[in-house]
Amino acid sequence: MMHLLKQTLDLIPPDQPCALLIRHSARDPIVDWDRSDMVGLTEQGVEQAEGLGNLIAERFKPGRVVSSTVGRCVETAAAILRGANWPVTVIIDQRLSHTYIQEAWVGLADSLYSPLVPPEVQQIVDLMLTGYGSAGHLDLFITHDTVVGSVVGYLLDEIFDERNWPGFLEGFALWKNSSGIYLAWREKVYEVSARLNGRSS
Repeated sequence: MMHLLKQTLDLIPPDQPCALLIRHSARDPIVDWDRSDMVGLTEQGVEQAEGLGNLIAERFKPGRVVSSTVGRCVETAAAILRGANWPVTVIIDQRLSHTYIQEAWVGLADSLYSPLVPPEVQQIVDLMLTGYGSAGHLDLFITHDTVVGSVVGYLLDEIFDERNWPGFLEGFALWKNSSGIYLAWREKVYEVSARLNGRSS
């Protein structure tokens, strides 16, 4: 999925700050869902995250790095920082956890084409768009497939199944300017201001 993320990075305007929210890197299989939070990255997953860090550092200046509370997300953030050689401290935020988004995620299919955006999705967008740096800076958020899927799903009216599930290290970019709020996802840029401004539940 790295090629999809690279395509997303290529869509980011170079003349302004941006936020990138991605799923963690490749993990070991989950065999016991009651202990799923304990499952860490594979060796390949660590290497891929370091490679992403190197790629990001070629284009962007360091901004915030914010991670879900789950260990594999923190591991991903640390590996990206190593690859980028960015002297940044990882911030932990429970709003990037599956637990926080679970209710919105479960209700996504029933909310297709609804103008209402759940407050949890609005809060994640607000988190991403708060604390912007200057032009060329990238804020990075490490999370889970359900968080990526919830934000994209509600803002772009997209439902996920095995054919289009968010892969490891896949995600979307978000930025704002005087014209509005924009989301880059899988080779396209979408204007999403109408879904966010005054239309949340």
